[in-house]
Amino acid sequence: MRTICAFVNIISCLMVAAVSCGTLTSFDELGGVATEESSEPVTTEAVTEDFTSDYFDVTEDGTPAEWVTESLEEPKNELPYSSRELNCTQCKCGNAEIQGKIVGGVVSRENAYSWMAALYYNNRFTCGGSLVSDRYILTAAHCAIRQDPARFRVQLLVHNRTKPTSNSVERSVKSIRTFFFNGLSNNNDIALLEMTFPVAISPDRIVPICLPADTDAAYEGKMAVVTGWGKTAGGGLSATLQELKVPILANRACRRAGYWAIQITNKMICAGYVEGGRDSCQGDSGGPLQVYNNKTLRYELVGIVSWGRACAQKNYPGVYTRVSKFLRWINNNIKDSCVCS
Repeated sequence: MRTICAFVNIISCLMVAAVSCGTLTSFDELGGVATEESSEPVTTEAVTEDFTSDYFDVTEDGTPAEWVTESLEEPKNELPYSSRELNCTQCKCGNAEIQGKIVGGVVSRENAYSWMAALYYNNRFTCGGSLVSDRYILTAAHCAIRQDPARFRVQLLVHNRTKPTSNSVERSVKSIRTFFFNGLSNNNDIALLEMTFPVAISPDRIVPICLPADTDAAYEGKMAVVTGWGKTAGGGLSATLQELKVPILANRACRRAGYWAIQITNKMICAGYVEGGRDSCQGDSGGPLQVYNNKTLRYELVGIVSWGRACAQKNYPGVYTRVSKFLRWINNNIKDSCVCS
């Protein structure tokens, strides 16, 4: 569900970066949500009229207080975090056997990215996400804002999203946290989904991805891997997890390519091929842009699939949320969970 945006005119651009945006995902995949690809009327029940009670922005110090929803079916004999003390064991993040939407990508090795999450809303696949602790999924705000947490499901260890296996893990969502997302400019396109129950972390099954170690880390020129179940060159969403290697561009190069300078903020990072042909796409939203750190020998979550102009278009690489700009906010909001080093 990558957001496709275009500036409507120069005047509005200079005033408030007013952007006309449409989310180009299929009507069927989102369970009746009308989009630019479908002229069908909305057939699903409206979530609520009072959007202020459906989500909340959380500042870096963790306020305001969150609200919770009734959980769905969960593992038996396991207490939620509100009823138990943390008993974390030492673990390592970002350990994966990486092989070798995604337009121009290849099928990923099964469960090579154990932190890769598939998000479902009203039982329809919507977005990807990344496990960053035993209790939290990091995704794009445009995937979750103004949505009812109780209608979300998270699945991990899913290679074919249409055929979960006995090895797959599923959790419901307790709350959604965002950080002042601007739907016009796509700035701050980041969200944390708090799962009602934690997942068991083990090096041979599920590990979270590492967060960047440095808020000012420079990734320009490095090769990254983006993963997701988004649209492929054939035009439809992929059933199996796809991966694609893309070069990370300097923001100045991204601005010079095709985007207007005001569209690319310092909280965004661009990755892809200026010549086009390969890119993340609709359905990949919220998924990880990950880079291998040769010093730590771990994979770091550099970006979150956010937006772009169409997919794989010349001069328009994919635009991602720059995770390093939100480290304080993320760490403050996941401190009630077990985090791997």
